[in-house]
Formats: sequence, C-alpha cells, structure tokens
Amino acid sequence: DAVEIDFQEDDGGNGCAGWRFYNDVERPLPCPSGEFWLVHKHGSTLKFMNDGNVELRASKHLNVTVEGDAQINVEGDARLDVTGKLNSRAAQWNHNGPVKINGNTVIDGAL
Repeated sequence: DAVEIDFQEDDGGNGCAGWRFYNDVERPLPCPSGEFWLVHKHGSTLKFMNDGNVELRASKHLNVTVEGDAQINVEGDARLDVTGKLNSRAAQWNHNGPVKINGNTVIDGAL
C-alpha cells in the first residue's frame, strides 16, 4: 500500500505508517493478511508466507557473497536445476555418500 510515514520528534530512525492512500491505478499487491512481501519494480521478490515458507526470486541475477563460512542444511530432498552450465571451484571438494551420474562423464586431470 502507499502510506505516509510519520516520525516522532523528527527521529528519522523510528517511523510509523500514518495514512494509507488508495487509487485504482496503483493498486496494492494481493499480499494475504499476515504475510510480508518485498517486491521490486523490476519483479524481484522476497516473500515470507503464512505457512512458514520463504520465497526469493531474482528477476535478473542473484549474487550471494559470504565472507566467512556458509552452511546449508536441508531436512528433505534438494534439487538444483540449471538450464546453462554449472561451474564450481574449490581448493578441495569432499563428498560423503554415493554419487550417481546420468550421461557422459569427462575427467580432465589425474585420478
């Protein structure tokens, strides 16, 4: 919604929504009550849903930089679909568990 932000005693760090404005041209998004959506004018979105799911969608490129360690835990299945090439680079790559490869395999280097 289009809102007016008011600041108490000119404190720029603590604003609150004072008025809501409506018109038929710039209608608010259909965000369900209780959900929180950030939507950019170019289509990128970050949505926190009522069911606990989180959706991040980049309309162009998504760049993630971690200056320390990163860990991702998935308590179910995970899938990565890439329509172009997938490149990875690491000083060492360790894998625990079976590996299944469907398709041609090219190894360039010593085993």
